[in-house]
Amino acid sequence: MNETSQKKVPCKLQAFGVTEDFAVVRATCDGAYQDVTIDRALCLAGNVLLDVVHCTSEEDATFDLPLHFRGALTDLPEGEAVDAIGEQGPYTLLKNTKRYPERLDTATLNTGDATRIALRLLDASAAFYGEGFGPNMPERLPMILRRQQGRDAWFITAYHLLENDSPAKTTDAVIQDTGATVSLPGFSLRVGDETRVAVQGEDGEFAVFSVDKGGAKEAEGVL
Repeated sequence: MNETSQKKVPCKLQAFGVTEDFAVVRATCDGAYQDVTIDRALCLAGNVLLDVVHCTSEEDATFDLPLHFRGALTDLPEGEAVDAIGEQGPYTLLKNTKRYPERLDTATLNTGDATRIALRLLDASAAFYGEGFGPNMPERLPMILRRQQGRDAWFITAYHLLENDSPAKTTDAVIQDTGATVSLPGFSLRVGDETRVAVQGEDGEFAVFSVDKGGAKEAEGVL
């Protein structure tokens, strides 16, 4: 936040549940930055990992979510070269920095001869590209950085783990004042006051689960 690194502080577990169809973990942290709460939920559904980050601040702030990768990023637009993404700290060490003038929705990370990760970026962040140091100083690794400004920011990402020519699933997100819902065919994750999951069965009907620290339990109603 505001180009400064977060403090190393503990988080508070809010939800953890595993079923045959999904695994969810959610935690919050209010000590990484002063007067800021970070709420993050991760959900694995089949071959798709959903990552939902919600940041709230008592004052206007600049929120950055950097995604660092091992592998080659492809399917990116050309972008516009910029001198730097930020003015202090590690930002000044990035090379080949670019800004994407339009919303960045997709990218592909090639991870092997027949494997790749298809990224779906499902929020309205400004997006940048840069190359930072890897485990060895001469090595440079690609990074996508997403940025939002204000007192409330949602960063929603879907990672589709794919083999050969298999396609990514259709992925959508709806962000409201009361929370965010991320949907795949036959599956939805709701992150709000509660953590909820809806799974479509073979009969076409949806089963709804409420997930808290005690696990995932079937619930009545809708997401």
